[in-house]
Amino acid sequence: MKNIYIDDEIHQDISLNISSKIIGTTNQYYINDIEKERYVENVTKIIESKIRKTKKLTSKYKSIFYNIQTEDVIIRMIDNINISNKSDILGLIKFNINQYMHINIDDYVIEYKIINQINKIAKIQVILFPKYLIDLCKSISKNLRIKSQIINVNYDILQKLIELNIITNLQSNLLFIENRSKEIIFNKVIDKKICESYVLSKGEQCINYINNLDHNIDQIYYYGLEDKMINNEIDSFSSLNISPLTLENNKKSIIISEKLSQDFKQYINTIGMII
Repeated sequence: MKNIYIDDEIHQDISLNISSKIIGTTNQYYINDIEKERYVENVTKIIESKIRKTKKLTSKYKSIFYNIQTEDVIIRMIDNINISNKSDILGLIKFNINQYMHINIDDYVIEYKIINQINKIAKIQVILFPKYLIDLCKSISKNLRIKSQIINVNYDILQKLIELNIITNLQSNLLFIENRSKEIIFNKVIDKKICESYVLSKGEQCINYINNLDHNIDQIYYYGLEDKMINNEIDSFSSLNISPLTLENNKKSIIISEKLSQDFKQYINTIGMII
């Protein structure tokens, strides 16, 4: 297996205005054409500028990977789904979602994973991925003339690292905290399966989540940006076993450019996308 070399990074916020309208009791989200074009052009310019600095043509790059998790990506657990007929599972998921969420299910791509099952009755993890995000990624790739390799969701990257045994010494009940510039992602893991994933704004939302956290958590790992906020969150878990996330990289050599921070936990998602 080849080495991973992290050469450079860009941190830049680009606003994206998402409009909404209510049809009956259903919320529908959309991006108008002008806003979409503005956003795609801005992202394209940033990537092209970085490519020019490497003195390579865009044609030299074979693929582009996207890493996305926002509050619009919905992850839910559904109990007691009959999986005896696989062709019926998607319909059962849609029915259950429509019972308690006022969304237009047709605005989402639906993926699911069976977490556990007894006979033909299963607990299923459902991921609703907004189609507008997929459309944005495809438009950026088209502008760059670079193939969209894959669209990653943060929690899915974490799940892959767990399944590859690159995160080792795992306890039964875990909480993974990913610190980002404006939000914190909480991923709860039971028996090596992510069962909950929440993107919460820093501040009151995070505090409420922590205060209501199940005390059966055996271990907490944190990764992502290092800032005052994450240190405060760590302090609030003082009664629990908490440590920075590290990877068992015997199978791969991971090299970080000398011009970048050598704080390994900042690059967990980048590594997980391509490993």
